[in-house]
Amino acid sequence: MAMMNIHCFFNLKRLYELQLSRQIFIESLHKDPAEIFKNFRCIDDKVIGFLLLNMHLHICYCLHSIINSESVLEQSISSFISKRSALFELLEFFLTTKSPEGLRASQLACCVISKQWWLFRKATFASTKLEALGQSMFSLKSWQL
Repeated sequence: MAMMNIHCFFNLKRLYELQLSRQIFIESLHKDPAEIFKNFRCIDDKVIGFLLLNMHLHICYCLHSIINSESVLEQSISSFISKRSALFELLEFFLTTKSPEGLRASQLACCVISKQWWLFRKATFASTKLEALGQSMFSLKSWQL
């Protein structure tokens, strides 16, 4: 438990350092972390990992909310799919970038892709009203990377 608290502290410290160095407001971190990557490609490897994990957890939370909801709006599903696509684009970027600095980000991207693949495997959503969520093209493409 103490180790987890230390990691949370250091992640919050990195987030604070990112805010100080790049003028990013906390609201924007929760709205669209993908924009941070588009605007700032030269950020610390640990911050990249922190943001990728936050995006992954946000996708997991949204999926959980959609699955447990009694009625799901088509707009919610399309918004969710666009967030998932943004995450997959970033993961692809980190997997295909060949740089020593991006090695840790590439390793984390591999872990996140495997978890995303498990969440969105086709069998989970086959023959349901959420069939559109099953296995995106990137999941298939990621196996080639």
